[in-house]
Amino acid sequence: MAKAFRDPAHERAIREDGYLVLDLLDPDEVAYLASCYAAVDAHHTGDFTATALIDDLDCRRRVFTDVGAVLRRRVLPLLDDYRIVIANFVAKRPQSEMSTVAVHQDFTFFEDDELPALTLWAPLVATNADNGWLGVLPGSHRFNPYYRAPGGLPYHDLSDLIEQRYLKFLPMRPGQMLLMDTRTFHGSPPNRTATLRPVAGGVAIPRASQLLYCHRDQIDGQRIVEVFAVPEDFYLHHDIGTRPRDATLLKTVPRRVGELTEAKLASHWEAVCGRA
Repeated sequence: MAKAFRDPAHERAIREDGYLVLDLLDPDEVAYLASCYAAVDAHHTGDFTATALIDDLDCRRRVFTDVGAVLRRRVLPLLDDYRIVIANFVAKRPQSEMSTVAVHQDFTFFEDDELPALTLWAPLVATNADNGWLGVLPGSHRFNPYYRAPGGLPYHDLSDLIEQRYLKFLPMRPGQMLLMDTRTFHGSPPNRTATLRPVAGGVAIPRASQLLYCHRDQIDGQRIVEVFAVPEDFYLHHDIGTRPRDATLLKTVPRRVGELTEAKLASHWEAVCGRA
C-alpha cells in the first residue's frame, strides 16, 4: 500500500486518527516565521484571515516563499515523496468573537483515494481554549472522502453537535506542528485574548500527483462538482470559491456526501475514546 510517512508510527496515526502532532520547529525557526508574519500583518485585516485568501498577490507569493522554505526543510523529509502546494499564515485577531472557524473539511487538492493530502498547522504562540486552539474529530477523515469544494461541512444539521460534543481540542506550543489529513473534520473557537494568534501552515500532496481545484455548482437542480486540473501556482492567484478560468476541466460529477447520523457519530466517538 502507498504510504504518506516514512515512519511507520506516523503512518499509523494518519491512517487511524487522521492527524498527528510533532515537535518540528526549533526556536530560531519559530522566531523567523514570527518575523515574517509581522512583515505582512497589515495584509491580514479580517477577524480570521488566511494569506491564501487575501487580494494582494505579491504578499501571497512572498509568504509562500518564506513559509514554504521552512515547511520543505522540516516536513518533506518525513514524507514519502510529497511537495508543498500551499504555504501561508492564518491569523485570528484579538478579542474577536467573529474569529471562530466553524467545523469543516479542507477541500480536495488531488485524487486522494489511496494517499492523503496533508494540512500543516504550526502555531507561533501557545494555543489554548481562550485564543482559538484547533479541535479535530479523530477518525473523521473516513466519513466524507468524496470531492470537496471550498465551503462548510455538508452536515448542517450535525455541525453544532460535532462542535459541542465531538471535537478533541489540541493545546499546542510554538515549535509543534499538526499534520492532518485534509478530510478530517476540524474547527476552532474565537480568540478572546488580548493578543494575536498567528499560525504558519500549508498543504502537502504527493510529488507526482496532479494538483486539483473543485468548484461546487448546480445544473438543472442537480448539485454537481466540477473537477479542474490547475497549474502549480494556482493557489497563489486564484480567488478561492470562484470558478477558475486558467484551468482544465477534467470532469463534472454529482456531488456526493458520505452518510452520517447522530447514532453513527456517537458510536464512532465511543470507539475513539475506548481506543485512546
